[in-house]
Amino acid sequence: MQRTALITGATSGICLAYAKYFASLHYDLVITGTRNELNNVSQEIHREYAVTVFPIVKKIESLGDIEDLIKTISGKDIQVLVNNAGYGLKGLFFERPLNDYLEMINLHIILSLRLIKHIFPTMEKNNEGLIINVSSDAAYLPIPGNAVYSGTKAFIKQFTECLYLDIRKKNLKIKTIVVCPGLTRTNFHEKIHIPKEKQQNKGIIRWSTPENVVKKSMKDIEKGRAISITGGFSTSLQIFLYRILPKRVFYNIVLKMFD
Repeated sequence: MQRTALITGATSGICLAYAKYFASLHYDLVITGTRNELNNVSQEIHREYAVTVFPIVKKIESLGDIEDLIKTISGKDIQVLVNNAGYGLKGLFFERPLNDYLEMINLHIILSLRLIKHIFPTMEKNNEGLIINVSSDAAYLPIPGNAVYSGTKAFIKQFTECLYLDIRKKNLKIKTIVVCPGLTRTNFHEKIHIPKEKQQNKGIIRWSTPENVVKKSMKDIEKGRAISITGGFSTSLQIFLYRILPKRVFYNIVLKMFD
């Protein structure tokens, strides 16, 4: 039986790397994105890997948009789900309209939950499947100007860990993992005004690549882990400091770093 992977936000970056990874394993793909380049990406993957690629160019901003997407994929037998669609916003919480954050919550959280609820019954029936939820090291690290983004990523992390335990409670062979990348060279950072020339290793700061994120996360899936932290030493150090330092000290350090 031909297998299919559904990957959201696959126009570029980490989830384009996931799309190519699963295509290399001969999965057909359903990929979503908001830019017309998605059609070019689909053709490129089809030519390189000889798999069927079904692109869905759609912006997800509302609950209605999410239900439209669910209708579009209804009837497709999906064995792998990668929830990655998302974006960052620049500025303090008070400086942006509320609707900007509601749209982010819909895309980061509601879409992920809705897709899992839609696809999971078939996975449960077949007792197989893989769910990858892409979060961020921001799930661990509160910083100014990142309130809703970090909040949604923290939700995805906690939710996926609980989902992992729910699946184990039911003794299912379905696998799930939350991926928490650190600094990764994608156009995500360019959109929040970190140009490519500034995406350089310096001191303990280390930038990864989308391909390395995928490689590390797939190894962690094989090991049965619930969380994959792919940012290397610098990310692990930041998380360690967050956990051990008194919060007042940590907050003062962060405020100085982002002054």
